[in-house]
Amino acid sequence: MVTPLSLAITGTIFHYIYSLMKEYKLSKSLAVFTYVIISLLIAGCAWAVLMPLIPGMEDEIPFNVYVWLAPLLIAFIVLMIFGIVDTAKGKFVIDSDRVYSVSVFYNRELMHHEIKGFRSTDKHILIEPVDPAKKRIKVSTYISGTNEILQWLSDNYPDLDLQNMQEERTEILNDQQYGGTTEEREEQLKRAGKAAKIVNYAGGIIAAWVLFFPRPYNVATVVCMVFPIIGFGILKYFDGLIKIDARKGSAFPSIAIAMMGTTISVLLRGAVDYNIFDYTNLWLPVIAVTVLLIAVVLMGTRAFSLKNGKEVPAAIVYCFMLAGYSYGSVVVLNCSYDNGKPEVYTTKILNKRITTGKHTSRYFELTPWGLQKDTAEVTVHKSLYEQLEKGDSVNIYFMKGRFGISWFDVGD
Repeated sequence: MVTPLSLAITGTIFHYIYSLMKEYKLSKSLAVFTYVIISLLIAGCAWAVLMPLIPGMEDEIPFNVYVWLAPLLIAFIVLMIFGIVDTAKGKFVIDSDRVYSVSVFYNRELMHHEIKGFRSTDKHILIEPVDPAKKRIKVSTYISGTNEILQWLSDNYPDLDLQNMQEERTEILNDQQYGGTTEEREEQLKRAGKAAKIVNYAGGIIAAWVLFFPRPYNVATVVCMVFPIIGFGILKYFDGLIKIDARKGSAFPSIAIAMMGTTISVLLRGAVDYNIFDYTNLWLPVIAVTVLLIAVVLMGTRAFSLKNGKEVPAAIVYCFMLAGYSYGSVVVLNCSYDNGKPEVYTTKILNKRITTGKHTSRYFELTPWGLQKDTAEVTVHKSLYEQLEKGDSVNIYFMKGRFGISWFDVGD
């Protein structure tokens, strides 16, 4: 027989159980925004896929482009549909004995006693398992209640980033190669931190100078090319106390901003500012410089600790960046210091176009000229792009290059 007392007891039990379980989802406003943006993307892709079936628009997309573009767009539409479902169904739950995440792509669960600790980044909270065989749970910081999740984790589990920093600091202060006493080692660590800050500020300023206002050009680019070499010297001087890797939760000071910013800037200047005609003589010096720099970084400094494997991915990424730096340096030096007399050819503009994104690029499609036997697109400066139109004549200034890497410039 159901009595008021039994109903009250049952209600209390359900309330207690529910109070132990917390569910977190994307906030309503962000969910609505996501639905709108994804819907617009789906509509745009669907329009492009159906365009050949719309009267009067059959030839808007060339067939040879459509045959590979349509499957990509359809795949993108399917992915976006999954994104909508994930926005609606995705959630993270803290239960009485476990935590779990629900996603359209996967579900993951960890019992409370299986949790080792947590880490946090700008975009995710990472809940790490004790057993490496188990998958960690990744929680987006865009869901509502992120601070509450972090507070619950902090109350019950260690912050692994903070723990790692404390362990590394202890390791540094116990390492006699950084000083004879603990006080000397602590002072050396402070000096390394100050040096890293100065290098990062200087490198960031130089990178911005070269990217956004490289004037005077030769001075700006040479300073940017020399700066990573100075960085290698600083890494060598502090003998492993300063790192290139910028892992969160590390006690080692990092000069990642300076080193990566300047190497990327050199690469972009070489890629954007010059039109290489023949790459045959380019690859050997690029490979040689890359190998030399990698040897300097990996063997001449202790910028990366490769023994435990944690810094191997970062080292690999930086090696690729050094390859880009080598490419940019060789191209810039070959072209900007080419004092030879150019061969001048006249050609016509068949078409012109602009691509936008993180960087705006402007192109002319030109008729054959000199050694260029086919029509080809070339990048041009903004002023020339705005000055000339389709059908206008333009001059090609063909140069042999300081290192024998032929290149050309386009002008009026």
